[in-house]
Amino acid sequence: MTIVSDMGIRRMEGRPFEDILDGYFPLRESIRQLLQRQGFGAMWITLLHAPFMKIEGLAEDAPVPLHLRKIYSGMIDHMLLLAFSTPDGMGLAGTGDWIFVDSREEHDLFPDSIRLGEPAFVRGVGLINDCDAVDQVNDFAPLAFLAPGAPVPSGDEVRLSAIQYLGWQAGKCFALKAADLGIRRQVGRDVQTLPFGSDHIGTETSWDDWPLPMPEHLRPADWLLVNASPDQVRRQSLEVALRL
Repeated sequence: MTIVSDMGIRRMEGRPFEDILDGYFPLRESIRQLLQRQGFGAMWITLLHAPFMKIEGLAEDAPVPLHLRKIYSGMIDHMLLLAFSTPDGMGLAGTGDWIFVDSREEHDLFPDSIRLGEPAFVRGVGLINDCDAVDQVNDFAPLAFLAPGAPVPSGDEVRLSAIQYLGWQAGKCFALKAADLGIRRQVGRDVQTLPFGSDHIGTETSWDDWPLPMPEHLRPADWLLVNASPDQVRRQSLEVALRL
């Protein structure tokens, strides 16, 4: 493999992770709390099969009433989300598919003020706060950003070339694309091929077809590589990486 000679590689401090997203705050607030709780400057997560509720007249900063009638407003089929810290709060972008019980509520942009109907399991990858830290003691970095030159290689070519260059035993590679703020509808794809989903049905080629949204302040980069070496220092990170 010779791709690395034309590839800009930045080692990054971060980790794959799993967590529970709170369901009773506005979605944006739940994601902000998750970002803060994990200590990330940016993170990508997948949200699958989550009911949501819209309570008329309830302010965004108000708690959910103790007694609720059946008020599920719809269902998120899947969402691939990017959240990143900004000087004035948090940026949020992503794609997904969802359905409202009331078709008049349907729009191509999902309102992030809506609350999930219950807590939701999420899996993803996060970058530590300053997004530039590298472990200088043993040159170990769990993540890397890659910016190969033209012609653009495939995900498999990038992965094999980069893990050899980095000295990793194994890695997982995800395509990146520029992100527009907002959660936008994307239909016509098989949810089982989502990055960080619960079932890849035995294939990894789908990762190239589901590029992760990328915040502008971390560009230029076209690929995210996650260390999946058996000799990783962080055993828990390895176990999650193998489930991505």
